[in-house]
Amino acid sequence: MTILYFINIAIAFLLLFWPAWFSIYRLRLPALNPFTIALTATIPIDLMKLFLGPLYLMDDGLEGVSYQFAILMGNLYIASQLIAVLVAFRFSKSIGILKYLPLSKISLSNNDFKRIGIIYFLLFMVVFYLLASAEFGVLNWLSNPREGYQLYRVGHGQWYALAISFLAVSFLSFLLYCRRPLALVFTTFAFIVVSSMLGSKGIIIQYFLTGLIFLYFIKWRNLHVVLLIGLPLIFLLAIYNLYLAIGSDFDLSSIYSYFDYYKNAAMYYEAYFNNEIELFDGVVFITNLWGYVPRSLWPDKPYVWGVVNVVEYFYPGQAELTSTPAFGGAVEQFSDFGIPGVIFFGLINSQALFMGFASYILFSSPFKIHGYINVPTFLILLIQFGPMFGFFIPGLLYFILLALLTDSILLVKKNEGIMRRLV
Repeated sequence: MTILYFINIAIAFLLLFWPAWFSIYRLRLPALNPFTIALTATIPIDLMKLFLGPLYLMDDGLEGVSYQFAILMGNLYIASQLIAVLVAFRFSKSIGILKYLPLSKISLSNNDFKRIGIIYFLLFMVVFYLLASAEFGVLNWLSNPREGYQLYRVGHGQWYALAISFLAVSFLSFLLYCRRPLALVFTTFAFIVVSSMLGSKGIIIQYFLTGLIFLYFIKWRNLHVVLLIGLPLIFLLAIYNLYLAIGSDFDLSSIYSYFDYYKNAAMYYEAYFNNEIELFDGVVFITNLWGYVPRSLWPDKPYVWGVVNVVEYFYPGQAELTSTPAFGGAVEQFSDFGIPGVIFFGLINSQALFMGFASYILFSSPFKIHGYINVPTFLILLIQFGPMFGFFIPGLLYFILLALLTDSILLVKKNEGIMRRLV
């Protein structure tokens, strides 16, 4: 069994690098490209989730049967997503998807990017004020964004989701507006500072990575220097953000405890094997529809929905306290229909399918961000590289947000004269 366990873990490790394989051998990009840049930040975190956290937190280490099954389900889910990416990529190539893109004849100028950036930054400030002032207070939120993020979003999640999305639109617009590397670096740094107000470590890292990706697009020769120097600094900022959450108990043990994704997954699968918890037969998937309902509009909205049905079994009452421990190992996909659910939800994963389409559209020919940027290219860049754009906004509402964004871009184009006087 030890050999099988080793093979299972080795496969999990190799699957972490599938974006590098896809970008280098399928897209024919250089070794340092947008996909591998993103990996430089995600790989250390994934290794903590997969191996170091469980090794520290679990009595039987990496040889527990339930942990190994969680790794196996994670491998199966990632492999299914990779198949979805490849199918979408090949389909896009076979039909020549570029000729079917709507609004492809409407190009955006440098001044358009500036106006869109300013407008959406002002919108971000408005919704951030509505979020912070609702309970915690703006000054309190700014002094401890992590506490605001953890404890004061309940009932105001729509403002948080819009704040993330509006800031991502503004950031992308200003990146496209910048013509010089140093201006792009300064813009990235400024938006990292602003994004730290949102209290999430992931957002901070995402803004840094997006800035690096755009430095790649302009082929800046010092990109590797910024990567080597900047990445440790960003991780230090993320650790400080974690310190704000943990406080006086902050030590190495608390850091390891933060990466309990696969410990929780092993706990779930052990309970499943012992017939202590049954499959939900679609309840997890169906109750995700509650994500469309803001709690501010429906105060009686349940706290337990979606994968929180699983969380509630092991951590009763935590969801109402806004504490929902995460489960790795494709538990959310398994919990409804078992192994077939893991495969099915992997194959229809919207992010994987879009990545296949977007990769062909952006990289089927040499891409230049200061060349011809039309409306669909702007939207594709936003969805693919915009830092957590639409992250907390479920399916249908996500498309509505994209439609409204598109309308606003077209409005800027239509009223260029008015916008020139206002901005």
